[in-house]
Parts: sequence; C-alpha cells; structure tokens
Amino acid sequence: RAYWDGGLTDNTPLKPVIANLREHEAESLPIFTIDVFASVAPLPTNMYQVALRMFEMLLQNKLRADSETAHRYARFISILQQVDEQLPPDAPVRKERDWEAVMNYALLHEIRMIDIKKPAQENLADFSRAAILRRIRAGYDETKRSLEERPLRV
Repeated sequence: RAYWDGGLTDNTPLKPVIANLREHEAESLPIFTIDVFASVAPLPTNMYQVALRMFEMLLQNKLRADSETAHRYARFISILQQVDEQLPPDAPVRKERDWEAVMNYALLHEIRMIDIKKPAQENLADFSRAAILRRIRAGYDETKRSLEERPLRV
C-alpha cells in the first residue's frame, strides 16, 4: 500500500510504513524518502517568498529529523531484540499493547533519503503538471542513481 500526504501534515509517512512493516518484508522492502525541497534558494525579495522559503525549510528539516529518528530507533531496537531473545515466550511484557509496534522498528534494515536536487528557482507552491512530472522524474532518476552506487543488500 502506498502512503503519501503531500507534505502538508507530516511530510514523511515513515510512521505508517513502519507500523505496517512485517517481518517477511524486512529484507525485501527498503524504505526511500524523497526530499523534494531545495537545500539552497535565492534570497526572497518579498514577504510571500519569505513565507514560502520558511515553509520549505520547516518541511525539509522535518523530513531529515524523521529519517534520523527512525535510524536512532533502529539502533535502540537492535538492543531490545537481544533482550527479546532472552525473554520467555510468555513474558508479560510481550502482552503490552505497544510491544509489537515497538518491535516493528527492529525490521528497519534500510532507509535512504533521496535528494532530487530541486532547482533553487523552482517555486514550492508550483503544482503545475510540468513541475510535478519533473519532480517525479528527478525522484526516479536519483533513486536509480542511489541504487547503482549502493545496491540493496539481499
């Protein structure tokens, strides 16, 4: 199932992806996040451009923070997995409501952030067909380049 929200409420859908990740998918399901925001941009010349750039920076920082948080959780959960292996099958903690959700983070093997290198002059608010198609193509091309540089572990 695909998840996306257009970057307006929580610009990375990592939480629902992780919540729905199952053990049999872990080795064959890498997670890619596509950064559609410009790392650099021309200086704004009016308040509208200031507001757009501020919003873009806010979303870009959220994307990076979510990705870094997932990586930190994965390291923590790898330790928790070792504890899990030593617990008896009927340990009370296994019945905790959040046990399975927390253990899903152990399934994270690969999260890659892909930067589509959005042109600095491209307007964040541009949802024209041409802009959307350019972003899709750039996301595809950069993901392909990432896979060529560092193939998936299988």
